[in-house]
Amino acid sequence: LFLLFGGSIFLDLVDQLRTCKPEDPTDAGFESKRAKLSPSLSDLTEHCLSTLHNMLRYDTSHSFTTPDRFEVLLPVLLDLVSLSDVTHVIPALSHLPVAANNQRLWKQFNFQILNLSKNHLPKVRENVLGVYSSFVTKLGQDFATLVPDSLPFLAELLEDSDSRVEELAHDVVKKIEEVTGESMDQFL
Repeated sequence: LFLLFGGSIFLDLVDQLRTCKPEDPTDAGFESKRAKLSPSLSDLTEHCLSTLHNMLRYDTSHSFTTPDRFEVLLPVLLDLVSLSDVTHVIPALSHLPVAANNQRLWKQFNFQILNLSKNHLPKVRENVLGVYSSFVTKLGQDFATLVPDSLPFLAELLEDSDSRVEELAHDVVKKIEEVTGESMDQFL
């Protein structure tokens, strides 16, 4: 019943999430803007992310998560991966492609989230791996179709200069092996 009204608040949710987009550190005046920003998400934004996650999670008929809504949400949620605390972002972002139930959108998500793993900040790479691990778990056996596209990114992350990122990459590979039932040793 709640999803019937989800479309009515969708654009408001997206607008609220856009307000949390991290500033570009190369912008002039970044430090002065940074001082004014809250170090964590506002309660309203946390509730928006929680509501969005529930809408995606309970969209079993895949009527709410249309390709158009996917295209609107994905860049907004991907921008939030560079926040210092992604506790509330991970469930919504990792459930987005699952709720879309579309292999083309899975591939698009897979490429875009893994492309963020090339970020120079270790914290962003850690966040990407957190989202990716959750995505692999939620997609389950269907993830096997995405393995070939994922291998180059994972191979790079397994040799990351940051030990925490490398450790998380190993955990993701183990999770992929559990989900697909295949060893990744031969590919990585």
